[in-house]
Amino acid sequence: MIGFNPALNALLVEIDGFANMDEKPVFVMAATNLQGNIDEALVRRFDRTFCVDLPKKEGRQWILEKLINAHENLFHISAQEVENLIERSVGMGPAKLENIVEAALREGIRSNAIVDDEMLDAVFEKCRYGEENTKDSEKEIRHTAYHEAGHALIHLHYGNVPDYMSVVARENFNGYVKPEKVGEHPSKEKLLQIICMSLGGRAAEQEAGYGLTPGASGDLQQATDLAKQMVCLYGMYEQEVGLAVISEEELLHFEKARLVINRILSEQLQQARQIIRNEREMLDTLVQKVLSSKKKYLTKKELEEIYHAKDTEKQTIRREDVSSL
Repeated sequence: MIGFNPALNALLVEIDGFANMDEKPVFVMAATNLQGNIDEALVRRFDRTFCVDLPKKEGRQWILEKLINAHENLFHISAQEVENLIERSVGMGPAKLENIVEAALREGIRSNAIVDDEMLDAVFEKCRYGEENTKDSEKEIRHTAYHEAGHALIHLHYGNVPDYMSVVARENFNGYVKPEKVGEHPSKEKLLQIICMSLGGRAAEQEAGYGLTPGASGDLQQATDLAKQMVCLYGMYEQEVGLAVISEEELLHFEKARLVINRILSEQLQQARQIIRNEREMLDTLVQKVLSSKKKYLTKKELEEIYHAKDTEKQTIRREDVSSL
């Protein structure tokens, strides 16, 4: 708010007037998502300011359950779906969660149906990522499935079950894998695993015969940024480039640091390809499962069950081998 603003001036006068009401004190409260755009004179009228953080997991669970239970006769949502949405709604505030539930209600009324897991999930994806793009051919969707299955498989290999794997194309992407949340203080080993996970899509495309495509450019950028931070900011390659923080400008002239970054990326890509070669049957299984699913996505529970089914099969085979002796 810059310059003369009649509405602002009137508001300031009103607030100043409250200050003189000693017999009946008035407390003025206000909230904003754009603190930087508020006029300084208005900000000075408030004695205290405090930040209300976005809800954490427990808060999002309480909000979602409260909104759904308020219309329990119109919703038939499993606890598993609620848990999955809680994991995928990191960074969303109460208003956005309410918008999603209300949009699902409208969809249910329009379809003359009870809102179930599949409908709520579809509305969530639409509200967060935009309309579904149905122009992709079956061949393109299969290509996407291998890319996303590659990411999911590397996550599963390292014991990190993704919250979600989708091959539904939307406004800005053809599909995605929502990874499990990483702790606040990951080790060097964990960071290398994250780079490997980021390159899982590219590795899967190569192993599946798709060669090199531009679809993995975002993943490569993410992996490169993390490798740069490990070398230039976190001091994790002290013996090769020292401990001092290396700026972007300094990196342009620090060939050894660039070589270390490229080596990290190359090693983790080869690691991802080796994992996929060793578990190629599981890669194909993930692709087949997501493509054969009407909803074209797999939840955390489904991914975990698919991956660990191989261990159950191995144990069954071992028992059969023993009983035949």
